[in-house]
Amino acid sequence: MDERMPRDGDRGLRLASFDGGGARVLSQLKILCNLMHVIGQREGREDIRPATYFDLIGGSDAGGFVVLFLIVFDMTALEALQCFRALCTQVYTNDISSSAEREAALRAFFEDLLLKHHKAIDHPLLNERDVDGQCQGFILAVPAGSLGSVSTFRTYMAPHFYQANITVLDAARVTCAGYPLFPSATITPNNLTDLTQTRSFISASLGHPNPLPQLLQEAQERFTPERFVSVIASFGSGHPGIISLDPDYHKPPGFFGRGDAVRSEIRERLLANCEMTAQQMANRMGHSGVLYRFSVDQGMQGMSDLIVNDAQLDKMSAMVDTYLEQVDVRGNLQKLAAALVKPEGMTTLESINKVPGPVEFDRGLPVLTGYFVRRDEPYCLLLNEMLEGYPTMRVIVVSGFAGAGKTWLTTQFAQENVDSFDEVYFIDGKSERTIKQDLEFHARAKGKVQASWKEALNFFGEKKKKILLFYDNVDSVDLNLQELLPRPGKARGLIIITSRNKMRGAEAHLHIELDMMTPNEAIQMIMGVTRWADTEENRQSARAIGEALGYLPVALNQAARYIARTKCSGAEYLELYRVHRLDILEGSVTAHQRGAFASFDVMWEIVPQHVRNLICILSFLHHNDFPMTIISLAASKQFEVQTQDFVRRNRDFTKSISLLRSIFCKDGPWTDRSLGRIVEAIQNHSLVSFSESRHSLMLRIHPLLHEWARLRTPSSDQALYREAATRLVACAVESEALRPYLMSHADSLLCGSSIALMHVNDRAAFASLFQAAGQHERAQRVWINVREELITTLGRLHLHVATVSVELATTLQPDDVQREIVESSVVEIYSEKLGLSHIKTLGAKVQLAKSLQVLGKRTRAKQILQDTLKKFERLATRPKLVILQAKCILAKIFLQEEAFTRALVYAREASAGLEAELGQSHNDTLDALQHLGLVHFKLEQYEEARAVNQRVVERGRATLGPSHKIVLEAILLLAEIYATLKKWIDMEKILEEGLPHIMEVYGDTHDLSITAMGHLANAYDKRKRFNNALEMKSQIITLLEKNRGKNNDQTLEAMLSLASGHERRHQPKEANEILQRIIEIETSRGKLPSVDVYRLLSRVAFQYYRGFNGQKMARNLQLQVVDGLEKHYGRHHPCTAGELVDLALFLCETGDRDAAIELAKEALSVLPEEGDDARIARKRALTIIDTASTSLGGALTLKYWKEVWDDVSEPFAEELQLAKTKLQHSGMLPSWSMTRAESDDVGTIE
Repeated sequence: MDERMPRDGDRGLRLASFDGGGARVLSQLKILCNLMHVIGQREGREDIRPATYFDLIGGSDAGGFVVLFLIVFDMTALEALQCFRALCTQVYTNDISSSAEREAALRAFFEDLLLKHHKAIDHPLLNERDVDGQCQGFILAVPAGSLGSVSTFRTYMAPHFYQANITVLDAARVTCAGYPLFPSATITPNNLTDLTQTRSFISASLGHPNPLPQLLQEAQERFTPERFVSVIASFGSGHPGIISLDPDYHKPPGFFGRGDAVRSEIRERLLANCEMTAQQMANRMGHSGVLYRFSVDQGMQGMSDLIVNDAQLDKMSAMVDTYLEQVDVRGNLQKLAAALVKPEGMTTLESINKVPGPVEFDRGLPVLTGYFVRRDEPYCLLLNEMLEGYPTMRVIVVSGFAGAGKTWLTTQFAQENVDSFDEVYFIDGKSERTIKQDLEFHARAKGKVQASWKEALNFFGEKKKKILLFYDNVDSVDLNLQELLPRPGKARGLIIITSRNKMRGAEAHLHIELDMMTPNEAIQMIMGVTRWADTEENRQSARAIGEALGYLPVALNQAARYIARTKCSGAEYLELYRVHRLDILEGSVTAHQRGAFASFDVMWEIVPQHVRNLICILSFLHHNDFPMTIISLAASKQFEVQTQDFVRRNRDFTKSISLLRSIFCKDGPWTDRSLGRIVEAIQNHSLVSFSESRHSLMLRIHPLLHEWARLRTPSSDQALYREAATRLVACAVESEALRPYLMSHADSLLCGSSIALMHVNDRAAFASLFQAAGQHERAQRVWINVREELITTLGRLHLHVATVSVELATTLQPDDVQREIVESSVVEIYSEKLGLSHIKTLGAKVQLAKSLQVLGKRTRAKQILQDTLKKFERLATRPKLVILQAKCILAKIFLQEEAFTRALVYAREASAGLEAELGQSHNDTLDALQHLGLVHFKLEQYEEARAVNQRVVERGRATLGPSHKIVLEAILLLAEIYATLKKWIDMEKILEEGLPHIMEVYGDTHDLSITAMGHLANAYDKRKRFNNALEMKSQIITLLEKNRGKNNDQTLEAMLSLASGHERRHQPKEANEILQRIIEIETSRGKLPSVDVYRLLSRVAFQYYRGFNGQKMARNLQLQVVDGLEKHYGRHHPCTAGELVDLALFLCETGDRDAAIELAKEALSVLPEEGDDARIARKRALTIIDTASTSLGGALTLKYWKEVWDDVSEPFAEELQLAKTKLQHSGMLPSWSMTRAESDDVGTIE
């Protein structure tokens, strides 16, 4: 601190803020340079620094760089200007196309800057040696996904809470992060060890481009409210001009998904809000004489955040010079310089923060209670309408569900932008009477003492002012609102209307349909109200509460206040909510705000009775995705459809039909227009939301309203509403198009004890619904329930019991013993009631035989089928399909018994017959064809097998889809056929196409998936795609280790295959590592590694032997091989002896010739005289004895290969060449190239 400056207690504070604006911030630094020049002239000094003349500096967006330059790097204004200019040319340049590249350039720039100033790359932003009187600063950023909040990163310790410290480099990243120039910045404060504290931030230019309000707040926190202020200097980036949106921007409904272009335009508008904020602050404290605002007012229009070249920077600099030549600007600059040199206190911080604004609130706005979370997207739309500056009054409708936060959003917008309007008026929109009363009140308060409501409308319409009229809660459907709005006149501004009635949007210039909060907004609200510490655990609790409450704002606020009041944890609240939700959601949030259920109670009063009845019926179904087409379908059938009629209905059936008709046919018979009237009636009160699907308009009720409606339904009426809900769903179960949407609603009606309340006929209808949709487990549970009730009601041998038993059997797994029991009972009932030779009895026997075949009871199954086929022959009318099915089962039985010739006869008859009866693409036809192909394969008729299975795959894909099990099983068989025929290209293609579907259907650890992956790896090997083969084998091992364990036999087999792949790729090191792991695992299990392991290890040893300097490793591995085979076969076994020969060779190569001779002799004593392998091994052993007895050293290798050349020429040609190379390398042999003919003449080398 300069000694000539007054002591801190004797002078006023000097504060400064720097707006955002990308490259335009250069203009701020140019103005700062001129200010410092003026001060230098007054002080008679040149080398002065801004940090000497300010106490606190704040920056937003690129303005944050100024804070870093002036405080962290202690630059002069000129140095900061030059540094920022360099930053522009390297970072804010049009030459960089991607945000990631721009961030990399920013990081590189600041790393160089830190090194140049002798600071570490991780130099902290926080100066823990916060010296009293030393200038400090802060920058602003916004947590990603939460425009409504702002985070402050300081160079000083925050006085009232723990200060998270980040690096200077991270500070530079967060101050400018975010679309479209930079990616969001993810950082972890370096004084925190918990990685869950990692957060993502974007620039504060979206929402807080002017840090002046935060500067005042920080000053009051850092200093005392009584502290005097001398200077508040605010530096802006110029007026960006008027940016026009597409003229149709406001027309589409809603506000989500508008795209990056609109988001970029809104960002530019928020930058323009810098000047609005500055003007508001000037209005608040203009009388105090402490605020100085500098921002180039002409020429900056069209200047973007980016620069193209130095000429553009020079042009910007020239604009600043022109601006500074203005008389009033020069005067203000002189006054500011004087105030900075002699900082006399003008007013206190407390006084500045209490200065009232000039806008008149003729009637109070609704009270905003407690913590409020800004809804970013709708708020931006409101802000855009305000900034557009239309010359007339614009009507905006904000519609939404009860408790969605309509009044919160619009009230916050009005309060935060109050200085943008000359007058603000609140009007209670509950009824026509309250609207007229408020209009008259406001007009009379302005001097129109006898004004009627019509005169009040004319009065407001003709005002030459910018007005905000706020009509809240305009929910009445019958209200003609148009006649209660001011007529177009001289007034301009906004008319904001909040309503639950979405149809009000048709009357507006802009309609904002307010949905539930986003998960991030919900977390922010709960964390803010509860004041929980910002930990990942608390955020997870907040997220769970948000999900449980359906992200309804009023319910979230109610929950958070309950937690704050009772000090319970998030988990405790959720448990209380689960058990006592009615009590928890019943009450009010505050004196000014109703709770969730209380809001629904108020809304319910104006809902028509037939709509109330519909909501109560829907409350017994699932809250989501109710197809409105169900209503049309049910109404067209008079709501009377019964798919099953096992037992007579009671009176509830008739009463529920009457209730449904009173709702949907109250104005007469159902017509095509009736559904539209129902939809409109529901939308009038925002009770539900709608979305389009392929087959129907889908209805969704908020889960809390859904719960409230059911809890509010009197117990005496619940049975009737549940029965009516059941009627709607039961009438649609046979509709294939609607079936996928009915599952959740059927589940809701059947849950818990509700299944006992449903008539057995409806239960059977729902069971058939689940079954048709492939939901066999759910169908099974319901069929069992229906069967038990029918047995109790009608008796065990009733035909209805048999009907249900047949359906139940199809839901059981083929290998389930219960299926055999159920199907046996069907045979018993049909035999008893219909006779032994009845078609139904015989068909039931065929189904029973099918189950027996799957269970492995082939003898009994074959006996039943052969007996049944004989009885079918005696019938006048024979059921062809059942007979063909019987033959198909017989074919499978004979296939399992390996009677392939008999299986072929039945398989051909069954497949041909089914193709004629059902078509070539029917499931049963394809299944029969697949088994025919398998029979051909077993009979080694590979071409026939290939042709049949190819047809199954092609037809199955076209009709059943690529993921059907018949198709997938055919693909696996076809792959085996291709492997047998050595058609590796075809094998590779079929498996690459089928493997993703196999893994999707069976899971990645199913035997069929592993088999398919193994086949594909084999195909890759054969196609010499070794890298792909190794990758596939590694993937198999990873899956097996994860799901079956590292010690599993299948895992070890896969590891052996991978090691073999590495060996074939001449990668002995990788192969050996895997083999040693296998040996280690097997040894730990107390098992002996397989012979295949040692044989592969022997080949790996030989690869080491072939390489330079690998002889010792080869010897050691071969010792391990001999030891392993000795444990398998004993020492004196030909297999062991063969490996002893290789070990002798390796010992000889490493200089241990005596041991080599002994091992070779031992091998000769064991190896048989007969057999090609034995003959070659004996010759190799003899050669080793012969050559090891000489002193030729490396020549041994060549001599060895010469001796065995005639027997092993082709397999070992590579080894021969390697031997020659070794001898040449050692200088023992001249450089020459030996052909096969030459090798015969080499002889013994002397």
